Amino acid sequence: MKKAIITLFLALSTAGFGMTSYLRSIEGQMSGVKDASRRAALTQQYNSAYRSYLNSIQGNSEQIFAFGESLFIDGKYEKAREVFSKDIKSIKNLFGAATTSRFLGDDQLAVDYYSEILDRNPNFYEASLGRGMSYRNLGQYDKALADFQVYMQNNPTMEIYMGLGDLYILMGRIEDSKRILEAGRAKYPNSSEIKELLVTVYSKGK
Repeated sequence: MKKAIITLFLALSTAGFGMTSYLRSIEGQMSGVKDASRRAALTQQYNSAYRSYLNSIQGNSEQIFAFGESLFIDGKYEKAREVFSKDIKSIKNLFGAATTSRFLGDDQLAVDYYSEILDRNPNFYEASLGRGMSYRNLGQYDKALADFQVYMQNNPTMEIYMGLGDLYILMGRIEDSKRILEAGRAKYPNSSEIKELLVTVYSKGK
């Protein structure tokens, strides 16, 4: 579901990726450097630019979100979480902190963050999806199912059909998995991912 999360981040974004492009350029220089002293200098340059920019956007929720989002998309989850966590009064940045925590495997913290979002705004359904995935990772399948069903009722995407199908397999509810995945295939007939999961679930039913 990473693609769906990135799409959501892009939809929420209102600012550019200038600083991340600059940091990327420093990393590009580092990749070709074998000299230890030069590499250390570039690392210091990277860290200095990162810290200076992070300090410069304190108090600006939109810029914090844009910077955290760009780091997330680059797969720099530790730094992205640090950025988002600078402004968790903002629901968008709290969502970013929750999601990066989940990607880092810190699912209990992610659950706490997602729950805070839903306390503030019960209609932030993406938080229900994220919390459901964290509950799934924690083995709390009934709670995951409740959150997935809320998301399904309000946003029946291809990803949630797959998420429910996978969750039902984990719960040993093979017929329910078949049912939801067949419904997903009917709605998204070109989805190779749903078809592959259907092959898996039917093999378990033999």
